[in-house]
Amino acid sequence: VYKLRWTLSYPLRTRLFPTCIPSVPFLDYLLNLTVGDVILAVPLLFFFLECYHNTFISPSVADSGSYASYAIVAVYVTANKSNSFLSFLFGIPFERMIWLHNLSSLVAVVLGGLHTYTAFEYDGSEYAKFQGNDIIKFLFDWKTNLSGTIALGCMFLLVLLSFFRIVRYY
Repeated sequence: VYKLRWTLSYPLRTRLFPTCIPSVPFLDYLLNLTVGDVILAVPLLFFFLECYHNTFISPSVADSGSYASYAIVAVYVTANKSNSFLSFLFGIPFERMIWLHNLSSLVAVVLGGLHTYTAFEYDGSEYAKFQGNDIIKFLFDWKTNLSGTIALGCMFLLVLLSFFRIVRYY
């Protein structure tokens, strides 16, 4: 089974850039991207573009929230250390899935922020009109928005404390 998997996943392990390009410290991982890495990152780009469309071009609170939740699912799917379905299917080891997990978490936080903006700016309910332009009152209303505010704050705190190396070490 494993031999068949590695045979089928070999094209996905093909590097995008040739090995003759010299290594640069900040771009080292980008220079070693494989086809499988890019295929796994494409849905995140799709989620971001669709959420952007549902925030600024054709505002929809429900749709922007859906794409934010899809990004959160991508965070959990890429967080498996062993026996990961994606790792098995694409032949990507755990160490190479870390960047995709980090990217998914950043996209989830950004899309959560876009969803918050869409809900604040374009929600047509009477309750939103009662809130006026006070974003703090809107975020901490103790009715519908408090759970989303807490979730987005926790996600932001998790990304801040775990993604950036300088914060993680100190």
